[in-house]
Order: sequence, then C-alpha cells, then structure tokens
Amino acid sequence: MHSCGAIDLIIPKLIDAGIDILHPLQAKAAGMDAENLAAKYGGKLVFMGGVDTQELLPFGNGSQVKEEVLRLRDIFKGKFIVSPSHEALLPNVPFENVMAMSAGAKEESVLLSETQI
Repeated sequence: MHSCGAIDLIIPKLIDAGIDILHPLQAKAAGMDAENLAAKYGGKLVFMGGVDTQELLPFGNGSQVKEEVLRLRDIFKGKFIVSPSHEALLPNVPFENVMAMSAGAKEESVLLSETQI
C-alpha cells in the first residue's frame, strides 16, 4: 500500500483490510516517525521507506545517511525495506548519499538475536 503523509490514524483500518507492507514512511509527517510506528504496529506490517528525503538525503552526508538506515533497521527489527521516504530518489540527492543508503541496507546486523542473549 502506498500512501503519503500523516496516515497513522488509518493504519489499523489498512491492516484490517489486509495490507501487509506500508510504503512509504514519510519520516517528517506527524505520527509517522519510526519509533511510533514500530511501537504501535510492529509485527503487523513490514515498513518500507523512512529514509528522509526532505532533509537527510539531499542535505546530509553519507555517514549520517548510513547511520539513519542502521537506526531504522534496528527499530523495525527485520520488518523493514530500506527505501527513501518517498517513492523515488529526487534529483537533488547526492550520489554519495544513495551509496551510503545502500551500504547501510547491506551491512550485516550487529544486533544479538534473542537466542544469543
């Protein structure tokens, strides 16, 4: 399901309708931050998006982008598809930041699984 903006209030209805992947996660929209979504809907949905296209991707640096991807992966605990918070990369996103997003997506998780704790 693709829906932009602050849709937090209708997500339960989307889940009831059978949606299993929500795209995109517009990171800057009200109620659409990763922590809120994971707390409310973790385990019920796979989340796609969330790498901010309004500020981080166009104006951040590669280290910041990779750090954010790793943070999102940690919050969503495997129920996450790395993607910009919009359906496409806009022309103002530096190539370095695209590569950093890819590197963060590919990096092996350093988190311990529950069986290792």
